[in-house]
Amino acid sequence: MNPRIASLITVFVALTSMATAQINVNAVKPKTGNIHQRLLFTGETRPLIESYAASDVTGPVAQIMIEEGQKVTQGQALGKIDDIRFAIALRQAEAALDRTKQQLIEDEKDLERNKTLFDRKAITQKALDMATTVYIKSKSAQKQAQADYDKAKLDLDRCIIRAPIAGYFIDRSIEIGQAMARGQNMGKVIDLDHVYVDARIPESEIRKIKIGQESLVEDKFAGIVSFINLYADSSRSFKVRVKVANPDLYFKGNMFVKGLITLATYEEAPLFPSQAIRNFRGESFVFTIKDGKSYRRKINIIAQEGNFTYAKEISTDDEVVTVGQDTLADGMEVVVRPANGSVATDTANPSEHSGIRGSNGQRP
Repeated sequence: MNPRIASLITVFVALTSMATAQINVNAVKPKTGNIHQRLLFTGETRPLIESYAASDVTGPVAQIMIEEGQKVTQGQALGKIDDIRFAIALRQAEAALDRTKQQLIEDEKDLERNKTLFDRKAITQKALDMATTVYIKSKSAQKQAQADYDKAKLDLDRCIIRAPIAGYFIDRSIEIGQAMARGQNMGKVIDLDHVYVDARIPESEIRKIKIGQESLVEDKFAGIVSFINLYADSSRSFKVRVKVANPDLYFKGNMFVKGLITLATYEEAPLFPSQAIRNFRGESFVFTIKDGKSYRRKINIIAQEGNFTYAKEISTDDEVVTVGQDTLADGMEVVVRPANGSVATDTANPSEHSGIRGSNGQRP
């Protein structure tokens, strides 16, 4: 035989063998379990409550009773305005109040005497009316003096700047001897026992967010969605506020954090290893085995958690290729190798795993 013809026959036989060769793969059947659909977000921490400690009177600072970062109780004294002028004003108001009280007693007695005389027809109606007018004016003067006294007492008490809420004192802005005006802030008190995480959620995802949904911040702190803004910002994102417990002050104010909002929980869902998934031109797909042949199947990922994926197109009856899918094409004959540890199988409940993907099935 012509050597050239023999060579061509050999190549043809080799190519034919390659075309009809079976591909070795590893495959598993999905197992049922619980999985969460979660949305990744980033945000900034905010104190649960924050309030300014302000002066309610004008005067120089005489005393500072707190340092930044210290914990305070509601009503605790933080600082003091020099109170000498206010103490003098209180004594003056007290003296004026005493005078009006005494005058009222005398005018009341005088009115009673005039009533008796009028009943005996010893004085005219005009005289009785005059005594009544004097009494009424004296009573009004006593009320005004009482109000002046109460205000002077309040001003003296408000020389003490007190904590408006319980929490931690921060941002002190005054020094001893500095003049303070009414309404000027001494600092701020923040409640950090709980914090809010203000996240920005794009309009494409906002309809999935509901008040009361559970959240996980920094992989370990449970939270709950407590507020959803009804108006988008300039970037078409909505502010969503997540309330989170803050043990041991792990979170400080205005920190950048990451978290996950649980959109849905699927129980007893058919879950297959995420390593089975391949992507091409924006489409996700897996290969399944049926009657010894591989079939490419497009999937829409519902949830991914840890090494597990849930897609409605895959059931527990399917056999999903986890190793060897990169050499497969639709309709190829395959040989499924027995599990020997070469496949990263993980049969634990997927809800116990980290490495969560976003709600769109992609890794954050």
